[in-house]
Amino acid sequence: MKEKSMALVLQAGVVLSLGLLPVALCPKPAASAERLTFSYAPLEFYVSVDDLATFANEGTVTSEFAFIARRLSSTQLAELRQALQQRLNYSPVVVSRAAYTQMVETLIQRLGTVILSDRQSNGFHAIRAAVILAAADRTNGLTLINVMRHFPNREIRVDIRAVLQFTKEFTERSRYRDRVVSAIAQQADREAAAQASVDFSRLSDLRQPGLSKVTKKTLTFTINESRPTPLGIRKPYPLLVDFYLPENSAQPAPLVVYSHGFGAKRFNNEYVARHLASHGIAVALPEHMGSNLEYRRAFLEGQLSDVISPIEFISRASDITYLLDELERLVTTDADWKARLDLQKVGVMGASFGGTTALSIAGAEINQAQLKTECQPETFLFSASLPLQCYAKSLSSTQKSLRDPRVKAVLAAYPLTSAIYGEEGMGKVAIPTLIVSGSHDILMSPAIDDQIHPFAWVNTSQKYLAVLVPGTHYSSSEDQYIDKLPDFMRGPSPATGRDYLRALSAAFFQVHLNDRKAYLPYLNQAYAKTITQPDLRLSIIQSLPLTTCNHDRFNRSVRHCVQEAQSERKP
Repeated sequence: MKEKSMALVLQAGVVLSLGLLPVALCPKPAASAERLTFSYAPLEFYVSVDDLATFANEGTVTSEFAFIARRLSSTQLAELRQALQQRLNYSPVVVSRAAYTQMVETLIQRLGTVILSDRQSNGFHAIRAAVILAAADRTNGLTLINVMRHFPNREIRVDIRAVLQFTKEFTERSRYRDRVVSAIAQQADREAAAQASVDFSRLSDLRQPGLSKVTKKTLTFTINESRPTPLGIRKPYPLLVDFYLPENSAQPAPLVVYSHGFGAKRFNNEYVARHLASHGIAVALPEHMGSNLEYRRAFLEGQLSDVISPIEFISRASDITYLLDELERLVTTDADWKARLDLQKVGVMGASFGGTTALSIAGAEINQAQLKTECQPETFLFSASLPLQCYAKSLSSTQKSLRDPRVKAVLAAYPLTSAIYGEEGMGKVAIPTLIVSGSHDILMSPAIDDQIHPFAWVNTSQKYLAVLVPGTHYSSSEDQYIDKLPDFMRGPSPATGRDYLRALSAAFFQVHLNDRKAYLPYLNQAYAKTITQPDLRLSIIQSLPLTTCNHDRFNRSVRHCVQEAQSERKP
């Protein structure tokens, strides 16, 4: 569903998030909802669940539903019908685990301020029960209509004032996002105009593989430290690492360590590793045992108490440090590895949670004061980013920096940063940094909160921000890992996004690990213009214009920027 449709669903009181929330298994209630009651005290109006089901199944607008239908365009009605029909095929066993995680409970609590169980009570328990029962219903499944039918009261009360507040907040954030993205595009054009003219047709196309053949090797290192794993805390623990190595190099290759995302595997980003290796840069992909696919499966099967342990924010970075320690030992004892790796030229790259990990290795510090400020119920929207970051609240406030001085450059794609690092934490990053952002990511790591504002806080002049418009969290993911996602999450043309990431990563690490200044023009909007595609545009900047949000305001949260941008529009 398109972004505009999310505001539509809020306004209609039928929140799509109900259908997206994971669920659990529990007994069927004695009562079930017969109607939605839309309350805007002292006014109320009603729509029966049967009328909504008729509209969803047949497209027929009944007289009762017509009150809402008349206020929607034909396109909006079609999108609403699609949302009501959408069936999510989650196993009740799997979703039963996720429903009780801290992260999902936080989101349901916020949703419960809109959907009430009676005239005053937060709908948290009723919502969770309804989604639980719909997921367990093998006949009708997890759809919005079936969630409504399993709501454990005879009516579902929708607080229109809360709906309007959510809609207003969503709309204002979208407007502010559009304003920022527009300012970034203008700044990118200014930077392109300031660069000396380059004929890119005469240069290599960095979207294409390089000249080196690539060899894959897999090693397992034994790390003599404690580590959360699906089997509990282990000491020592195995660190499994895939290496993609350029062949026939005249000298040892720079090394990039790639940190995979939450609930993923190291090979999820193989295409990037192979591409960099073909351009003469070795890549190591470690498996983070405390947040990989096996760990997620162990949680969903009931072997673990929560979806992630707070210590994982530290353990992931430690995996990379321990790996570099092991490699330093390896190159002193193995002539073949000594000829392959130049450990004086090390970079780190990561996507999503892996991007967060990469920034911590680069020097970003966990900011407990920021977490305390941001991890409040009123700050949560319907994004997974902030609840996930808030797991770090329980870490020690005296936690030392995770920075590894051997790391000379960092590339973070779609990282989560707003609460865990904030301005103070991101300000500790002082090495060359490239942040990649999907402008229209609204569910996983919102671009403004987690990438664009934090880019302004990075404390080096050698920094770059690449914004994919209208990109999402998955705009450079491989198709086989995102083919089941809805269109609005997958975004347009991931193949184009992968090309962008191939080119940008190769240029960035050639410049900042190999010191090949000839690749600098690739890190500018002049180059972006030669490869950008209409369905997924690319903007590259090195500095964020203060006209986006004045300097004093920019060093505060996006929430304050949105509020003040709204005030500026008032006469």
